[in-house]
Amino acid sequence: MPRKVIPTLTDEHRATFEEWIDRWTDIGRCTEPADRPRAEAGVAAAYRAAGLQPAAMTVWVPSPIGGAIARALLRAGVGDGVGAGVGAGVGAGVGAGVGAGVRDWPDGVIFGQHDVGWLSFYDWFAHHGLADVCAPLHGLTEASCSAGWWWPHRNLVVLTDRPATLHDERVAGTTHRRRLHRADGPAVTYRDDWSVWSWHGVNVPQWVIEAPTLEAIGRETNTEIRRCAIESFGWDRYLDALGVRPVDECDDPGNPGHTLRLYDLPNVAQLFGERVRLVVMDNASRDRDGTRRTYAETVPADMPTALDAAAWQFDVDPDLYRSLTRAT
Repeated sequence: MPRKVIPTLTDEHRATFEEWIDRWTDIGRCTEPADRPRAEAGVAAAYRAAGLQPAAMTVWVPSPIGGAIARALLRAGVGDGVGAGVGAGVGAGVGAGVGAGVRDWPDGVIFGQHDVGWLSFYDWFAHHGLADVCAPLHGLTEASCSAGWWWPHRNLVVLTDRPATLHDERVAGTTHRRRLHRADGPAVTYRDDWSVWSWHGVNVPQWVIEAPTLEAIGRETNTEIRRCAIESFGWDRYLDALGVRPVDECDDPGNPGHTLRLYDLPNVAQLFGERVRLVVMDNASRDRDGTRRTYAETVPADMPTALDAAAWQFDVDPDLYRSLTRAT
């Protein structure tokens, strides 16, 4: 059999990348109801590409958690799962935010629209000279363009709808990377009201977003969730509630008109897992909604001044940070 020659990338090819990225990003973020006929046809094609007969029965559920539960209830009566056969050799990506909500459940799952990270790569080649090589992935591609997660079995397939709402943000300093975030409600909701809460890409309990309190923050044992909860509550409000005052403060040379503050906190080892100080600063640039985010970072406990702490955060000499006109 003659070897397939991979097309040489040209400037004309590269000119298509932005359009391709945008199109597949929209697919991954889509909140329209599933296109059920297209999804079912894609799933059947995926079965055939794996050398299997399409499942005789299809069950639709509104969300990944519903799909996981339905699959767990039905699996004993439908035979062995064949997810590995359908997806063999191609791997699987997952929407991290949604995945965290069902991480104990997704055995044998194919992630539909949340597989776009790798399917988009092969789809580009399918449209630029390697259609025959990529043909076995056509069914998976069609399913990802039209539905959410799904579980294949020999006699039955469980398919799920896409989200009803999705809130995310572009990661600062990147062109295309996005992460789930919503400051006043769930970042993702499905049509059965199953939801995921996320703070700047970190999946958190509902209370962190909708009802952060000093007491709840103090009870939280996960340091990352605690940090998110404090940010949601507000660092200034949190420090005021603790009744602490800065041990040092100064104008921020890298952020004119704003102040650097250095704190010792009570029970700091319990809060952050080690003896540290806390430097509080304002972001040098505004968020997309026009607000300027106040945030805090831990620094070594021997940091003597707020300026030293900020310079340590930027990994520059304090004298150099002192001479800055704008941090980026």
